[in-house]
Amino acid sequence: MVFLSLFLAHLLGDFYFQTNRMVTDKRKYLKKHVFHHFILMLITLLILYFFTEKADNFLTDVIIAAITITVFHYIIDMLKIMLTDKIKKRSSYSLLDFYLFIADQLLHIISLLFVCMIFFNINLLHYVTKILSLFHLIKGENITMSAVNIILFLIVMTIISTTVSGHLIRLLLGILPNHLSLYEGKYILKDVHNNADYVNQKSTSISEEFSYIIVRKQDLARGVLIGYLERLLVIILIINGAFTSIAFIVAAKSLARFKQMDDKDFAEYFLLGTLSSILLGIVYGVVIKLVLS
Repeated sequence: MVFLSLFLAHLLGDFYFQTNRMVTDKRKYLKKHVFHHFILMLITLLILYFFTEKADNFLTDVIIAAITITVFHYIIDMLKIMLTDKIKKRSSYSLLDFYLFIADQLLHIISLLFVCMIFFNINLLHYVTKILSLFHLIKGENITMSAVNIILFLIVMTIISTTVSGHLIRLLLGILPNHLSLYEGKYILKDVHNNADYVNQKSTSISEEFSYIIVRKQDLARGVLIGYLERLLVIILIINGAFTSIAFIVAAKSLARFKQMDDKDFAEYFLLGTLSSILLGIVYGVVIKLVLS
């Protein structure tokens, strides 16, 4: 319960208590973000202190623990900022942000586990053994979760499968493909060139058409929502064992984009995003089913 509560607070602080401006200019707004994170952790630890038996000393298990988590968070974020600036000066590797995001979140999880071990005497080896036995990697006792832990786990998995995964897929895909003719018939610009070699012949011209994409905020918002619903539906289907029904989700999305699939670049972009989303949904569904079974 302690780790799930702290991890939930971390997810809320990282993905819901940050504005787009704060994310864009992380260095400028880092102190503000860290302060938000400290307040969330403090509230979470206060709830744990008053409603669980894990915390014994208010100063140590609430104040110092919250400060420790916040300091770890600040150090990890500063390292990410410095590493990003250093690497991007030498290389423009497009997947850099994707890998840094994964490393950043893993370090945050490790720091939370460290705090749980130090301040709340949680036996990490015991829980690792339980997790390995859950996936049948070793023999061990089954995991039994209380109602509160199940609720926290489902909330955490919902956030991961929607907001976190959406951000992860955006980093994986990058921006929309840097090519033309994604949407046909939006704006058509024609450059007509008369050919001097054929002046004596009938009027001959070369017409070039360029189709530019227009992306509105409403379109992006709908795309994000579709991704959220897609992964949630896949999770529900996996839990209920309706594996073949996942094909209908892919088919429905493909029909909606049928005309645009003629564009090879867009087709690859679409398939990568869809398959990534479906894969994550399947993984989350399997994990949830194993934990709840």
